[in-house]
Amino acid sequence: MKKFPIIKLMIFDYLIQNGKITGYAFRKYCEEMGIPVSNGTIYPHLQDLSREGIIEYQTDGKRKLYHFTKKGKDIVLERQEKDFVPENLKKHFFKFIYHLQSTNWNTMKDLERMEYDLDEMKRFLQDEKNKILGLKNKEKAESTLSSE
Repeated sequence: MKKFPIIKLMIFDYLIQNGKITGYAFRKYCEEMGIPVSNGTIYPHLQDLSREGIIEYQTDGKRKLYHFTKKGKDIVLERQEKDFVPENLKKHFFKFIYHLQSTNWNTMKDLERMEYDLDEMKRFLQDEKNKILGLKNKEKAESTLSSE
């Protein structure tokens, strides 16, 4: 399976959620996730995905509105079958990876930001574990009640 850079995976994620994408809308999406990206980062990735036949665009005035091609949809389906990741975890992970790449390891502010990002991911994982434990405890209780 082909590996994609984090920004391209985020573009996939956005397209899965919204069906279509403009560079401007994607930049806003990234900013909402706490990941500042520039047009100089976004548009080359959109162009690469278009050249690879994964996405294509239609012109709407001055805007290019990108969407998945058949090839792109097939790639997404293949990845989803093998690599299902909860949406909330993706958000934390994307933010963590972005911050990891831009961290100045000599500043307290950056180290505290990384610590905060890790704490967010740890809280999310603990919540997921609690859900699993809750389901197992509920199933166990139901099993006990039905056998009585």
